[in-house]
Amino acid sequence: MSDAPNESRRPHPQPMAAPFLEFDIARELEQLHGEPGWQSGHNGKTLVKYDRLRVVLIALRWDSGGATAALQDSLQRNKPDILASYALIGAILLLGGVGYGVDRWAGTSPWFLLIGLVAGILFGFYNLVSSVRSDAS
Repeated sequence: MSDAPNESRRPHPQPMAAPFLEFDIARELEQLHGEPGWQSGHNGKTLVKYDRLRVVLIALRWDSGGATAALQDSLQRNKPDILASYALIGAILLLGGVGYGVDRWAGTSPWFLLIGLVAGILFGFYNLVSSVRSDAS
């Protein structure tokens, strides 16, 4: 092997000794918060803009529990419907899987798979309808 550099390889750039761009993020955030658009929902500021590169600072406003509380309230109100929809999917997957397993064991493909899927659909929809009816009353 030769110690001469391989001329077919491109040379690697030298490591940078200093950063190309430097930002004071705290100051930029203060400026963004001070802009009139911040109150109306404007939450971004372009820091660098070139033809093929853009650096944007995006600040998100912390909601002091309003959105989180609304989401939790919505989940609590819809909990029975959510559980019923998961039960529908679970019944189809579980009974379809059992039917698939029986078919593999007995060599009767696809009959028990189809029976399991139909039973899962019927059981899941029965559970869904009974859940909706109990919510309505």
